[in-house]
Amino acid sequence: MKIAIIKKWIPCVALCAIVSAPAQAAVQFQGNAIGSFSNALAGAGDYTKIWNHDAGPAYWYASTFEWGTVVSKTNCVNGQCQSIPQPLTGSSQLAFDGAGSDAGDAGYQAGLGSVFSLGTLKYTNMPTYFSQGVNGVDLSVGVGFGNLNTVHAFNFHAAINNTWNMPDNPDTVSLSGLSSPFQFAYAGNNYRFSLLGFSNDGGATFNNNFTVAEGQFIKTQLYGRFDTVAVNDMPVPVPAALGLFGSGLIGLIGLGRRSKRA
Repeated sequence: MKIAIIKKWIPCVALCAIVSAPAQAAVQFQGNAIGSFSNALAGAGDYTKIWNHDAGPAYWYASTFEWGTVVSKTNCVNGQCQSIPQPLTGSSQLAFDGAGSDAGDAGYQAGLGSVFSLGTLKYTNMPTYFSQGVNGVDLSVGVGFGNLNTVHAFNFHAAINNTWNMPDNPDTVSLSGLSSPFQFAYAGNNYRFSLLGFSNDGGATFNNNFTVAEGQFIKTQLYGRFDTVAVNDMPVPVPAALGLFGSGLIGLIGLGRRSKRA
């Protein structure tokens, strides 16, 4: 009789697994990302500026960290002087334009396990002046989760090696501090969102260190991914009092057994 009951349950368990798996795999997450800079490491004469203008009205209306200043030379002929701008001069920049931060940009939409872009990071190395003291800046990327109506911040530090203005002296920038994954519950299931890093090949490989030649720029994408979490990673602590109560209860049971034998 027990064997027959078990056989009846086997098809039901298999059917339940088949029905529930596609429903979970079909979940789609959507949202946006907005970047902002802070805590510039630079000297007082480095002419630094922070423009946190991500979430603007047009494409590449980004948040930027700028340093250095434009200079000009004066050309005088017969006492008549004219200011002539130096070629290829201007502020160097580190900029971030988040996915869905511009007007008309739909933002990201991703299913489970898919790698997707959260925005573009751009580093421009110009032959600037009065800017050799710049060492770094912090970047915070606020990722919005439309399904949850919440925003979670991920923080980076960009270490900048701002070299002298020479053709064979490229700048380098290294981004560190990828934050821990964001774990959450949605529609009865547990999920995890992770930042994977920066990539120039669609998320196949990641590199958080960049070298930029004088007068050039690089663009790279920040990628993330959603995954399922079968069991909550946070263990449930057992109060010390409960442990003492359990050991005491076991002792009482043993004492009762010994009393019966006596």
